[in-house]
Amino acid sequence: MKQIAPTARIAACCTAGAALLLASACTAVYTKSDQERVADLYYSGRLDEAAEETAAMSDAVHGETTGNALLWHMEAGAANMDAGKYDDSLRFLRRAEKLLYLHDSQGKLRLHAPGKAAYSGFRSDRILLGMFKFFDYLAADNLEGALVEIRRMRRSQYRYLLNDADKNMLEYNRENAGRDVPPYRMKTGIFDDKTCNSAFGLVKVLPDYQEYSKLRRPTYSAMFHSLAFYLSAVAYCWDNDWDEAAVDLKYLYAMQPENELIRRDYATVLRLIDEPLPDGLKNAAPWNYSLCDNIVLVIAADGRAPGWTTRSVSFQIPGMVPAQWRFPILEKLPPLPANPVAVSAEGKDIPLFPMADLYEIFNDEYWQMTMPDMLRNAVGAIRARTQAHTAAKASLAAALAAPDSAAKPLAVATAAAAVVATKDISMDNSDWRRWATVPRRFLAAHFPIPKDRTVKLSFGQTKTVTLRPETHRAVIYLRKLDDACVPHVWESGD
Repeated sequence: MKQIAPTARIAACCTAGAALLLASACTAVYTKSDQERVADLYYSGRLDEAAEETAAMSDAVHGETTGNALLWHMEAGAANMDAGKYDDSLRFLRRAEKLLYLHDSQGKLRLHAPGKAAYSGFRSDRILLGMFKFFDYLAADNLEGALVEIRRMRRSQYRYLLNDADKNMLEYNRENAGRDVPPYRMKTGIFDDKTCNSAFGLVKVLPDYQEYSKLRRPTYSAMFHSLAFYLSAVAYCWDNDWDEAAVDLKYLYAMQPENELIRRDYATVLRLIDEPLPDGLKNAAPWNYSLCDNIVLVIAADGRAPGWTTRSVSFQIPGMVPAQWRFPILEKLPPLPANPVAVSAEGKDIPLFPMADLYEIFNDEYWQMTMPDMLRNAVGAIRARTQAHTAAKASLAAALAAPDSAAKPLAVATAAAAVVATKDISMDNSDWRRWATVPRRFLAAHFPIPKDRTVKLSFGQTKTVTLRPETHRAVIYLRKLDDACVPHVWESGD
């Protein structure tokens, strides 16, 4: 075998080390401060800058399958859509979809639990990603592509509703609809377990939980995302498929029985298929215009969705070692104004109806899934550390009681070190990762196309949307920023 000279070996090692250093230097690492910078650009209305910034971030992490790559692809998709760069938006959202597929197929899916590993998204992320693709396809006048996204969202909703959701949780919600009861998994996983319940009290989240419990909806969790159901119902109305529209509206009505838009839509569709109205809809007036033709659908989105804040608590469960725990909890947000944008047509104000509030949805994800999982895992870790500490103390006692020998000092020192190492536990589940550019709330309305074909949007200033003469159907998506409103208009002559 040919010998390699020492100097050659040194040179080769230096070259390899430099290449490794260069490769690591080229790996982009973006943090919460980068996301906050993007959010400042986005909400101040500097959309082109936000689009360029997020595009560069997505490009820099393209090809990565760990860390926060998914988050930056989604941010780029949202920011570029609102900047009117629909093709770019679709490109970034498709990158996000590919990563979701890889995360899921590799068994890394943790829909509801934040953590330090690769960000694999929350269920709400996945619904919203499909929703933004729907708007991108509409803007490109690709109705078929838009409908594909709606069908995917619907399939995801029903797969979760009928297959993936805990059947015991659904039955518990149905049995206790309208009653003041805790969420199923908080009750069965936390409150019914003496140790977990003790820990829940010690980590001082009761006020946050009580605030959430006032927001819970009956029968179905907000995690089902009403807007996804509603867009599916609208799409079926466009296709004159009233039976399928009725299925979506049935679940929407169960989630929001007081929502006047849903009530009247459901009553209209049930009349069209000659089905009896539920008792609660007897007084709901059907619409006196077509839901599939000569119609304008307005979807308004406003506010900033909540992000994570970090809590740090020290506590001790009786009989167990002390614990220091850092964990995420949703930031508190003030109420939003009733209507962020005034919509009018032919001199008449068009009321917007609340459809989905991500504060409620994220709260449901957190208290139905994340907190029970985190707290049970934390209690399990504390139990394991307590057992290790008890065993270490027993080992130390045995070492001290052993006859004197040359090995005794080392045995005592080793056992004493184990006692010190297990005397307490520090756990860190903190996380900051949330989609910063996503709206907090969605509202919806529909009305016949005005005779003058103009729709006025007022939000401090007024913008007028003029529909083309051949338009039979229009969708206006409004993104309300801090001091601006960005309208996206899709029209169809079909």
